[in-house]
Amino acid sequence: MSEEIKIRCCITGEERTTTPKVNGSPRLPRNWKWHNGKIYSQKAWQQHYVLRSIVIPIAAPVGVEWPQLNEALKRAWRASTGLANWLMTELAKRDIIRTPEMTKMPAAPDISHAEISKQFPEMVAGTIAAMRQNLIRKYRKSRFDVIWTRSASLPSFRYPMPYPFSNISWKASRTEGGDRLVTFSLPGQRVTLRLRGGHQFARQLAAFDQLIADEAAKGELSIYRRRANSNDNRAGHTDRAAGGGNRQYYRNMVKMCLWVPKMHSKSPQSGTLHVRTDPASLLIYHIDKEPPKYIHADHAKRWIAAYRKQLQRLNDDTKAEKRRRRRLSLGLNEHRKILARKHANRMDSLCHETSISIAKYAVRRGVEAVEFDGSCHDFAEPFPWFKLAEMIEYKLAERNIEIRCKKAADAN
Repeated sequence: MSEEIKIRCCITGEERTTTPKVNGSPRLPRNWKWHNGKIYSQKAWQQHYVLRSIVIPIAAPVGVEWPQLNEALKRAWRASTGLANWLMTELAKRDIIRTPEMTKMPAAPDISHAEISKQFPEMVAGTIAAMRQNLIRKYRKSRFDVIWTRSASLPSFRYPMPYPFSNISWKASRTEGGDRLVTFSLPGQRVTLRLRGGHQFARQLAAFDQLIADEAAKGELSIYRRRANSNDNRAGHTDRAAGGGNRQYYRNMVKMCLWVPKMHSKSPQSGTLHVRTDPASLLIYHIDKEPPKYIHADHAKRWIAAYRKQLQRLNDDTKAEKRRRRRLSLGLNEHRKILARKHANRMDSLCHETSISIAKYAVRRGVEAVEFDGSCHDFAEPFPWFKLAEMIEYKLAERNIEIRCKKAADAN
């Protein structure tokens, strides 16, 4: 039996007893972290770091051409999609079939890492470990509805399933010229990718530079693709559209989960910022008894009205009496998807801009907490109220400002 050792949190001084790993390093308790040679307890880590994800497009591969990279990515996405569907099906096969005499659902089945590696030998161990954890968690979350009440179907995954890498399976670096690089192993080869730069990715690149400087801690990385337009003039690849001769354009994206340090104010914080939704304006905010300030966002109403009008006109052209053959209706369906994606991107940008304005104002005024009331939805419908409230919450958490009295808004 391994000899027990004591570990101590570098912030709180909390002590735990644990056993060493094979390499001699201590085996950390659940939710404890090791960063820059220091050990953090769960409480200390949550006080000083916050989990964020950044998404940056791929500018170009390094050392190979785009056709070779695209083929490697297609092999990776085929493998990840196959693993996800195989694992879900295998878990369901090993699970119970409910009978009338059963009164309690037994424990969920499991599949070992070795079994998955034998079934998918081309995938690296870090990717299998990352996918196994996420998929088993997803299966157990939906298991009651799928196995017990039979009110839902088994989750399935379409190509391309994002290809993930654990935190020890990828490397971030920066060249002397300032290019940001990520390196990882795809099935059959190891690749290095240069990421996009520019002012539009200032927030993402700042977090990436914190990772290079060892101020942030690595999490999971995944590579996936996103729909694009033919006139975007961006690097990527195309796939033949199903059922037609049109081509669909995509951009290859890299998503990184990072633990970034929270921003701590050097000056004492006082006062409360009150933020609420309103029928006449998107947000009204003020500090204690100060006069209110407004974020009107009247353009959001125009966007929503125009989008709903466009959808209604398309629906009028696809009534039962005017329906065409499926091949001829692909153009209208594609146009509807483009409109929906454009509107969703607009709403997402609006929520980001509004939430960061509130967060920066709270930092500039040095408030201690923010009280948010998002119960009024009369300004515009449908509007992603839940997304707006969520963005305000996590942007304040990143700046170490407490948010309280938050009323959850229903998602539309």
